[in-house]
Amino acid sequence: MVTTPASALGLTATQTQWLQNTQNNTAQQMLLFQFIHFLDQNRWSFEAKELVTYIIEIKIIDKDVNPLVRADCRSFEFAQPLGALQKGCAVKNFNHTFYTAGVRPNGSPYVGSIDSNVDVAYFTMPAGMTNARAANLTARAVTAATEATDLYFFENPDISEYSLGQFFKNRINQALRLVGGSISTSTPPFPIRNPAPYITSVFGVSNAFDCE
Repeated sequence: MVTTPASALGLTATQTQWLQNTQNNTAQQMLLFQFIHFLDQNRWSFEAKELVTYIIEIKIIDKDVNPLVRADCRSFEFAQPLGALQKGCAVKNFNHTFYTAGVRPNGSPYVGSIDSNVDVAYFTMPAGMTNARAANLTARAVTAATEATDLYFFENPDISEYSLGQFFKNRINQALRLVGGSISTSTPPFPIRNPAPYITSVFGVSNAFDCE
């Protein structure tokens, strides 16, 4: 049976009980393996522990929520046609669902979700980068922004759909700017006829950042 040290995560009694309830539950054991792998890969950082705690809390309320989902690098089919000054790609159905749950000061529990739906998202990367590396770095940037938005919504449950969507887009742009990239939901870097479908992977099941 796979276990995670609940004390190291600072879990509540309810969260600890859920985490330890793995007997005869193969799906739960796989989830716990993913938690440990994720924490190990992120060296048990404060941010990683906070994200796992968030996922546990959401899973207690909704067992069908898919945790530790990653943007897959296969979504980002970068190209640089003749005359273009940078690499670019388009991704269709760039959709995410963010969840929140908790207890208000008056003792009343709450749970909610906000969908971020983008018909087509356009990404750019520097001209000197290989297409594969551009895809890997974009997937990492989108994943980091998704995790940050998960936690932001968890900590700000009354935020509006618009404000959360702006937070998500801004975090993607912040992450991409570090490597010379950008995202737009309205302006393509050059004409792109066939946007690629948005692909996601679950952490620990496949490597979402290995397109090289």
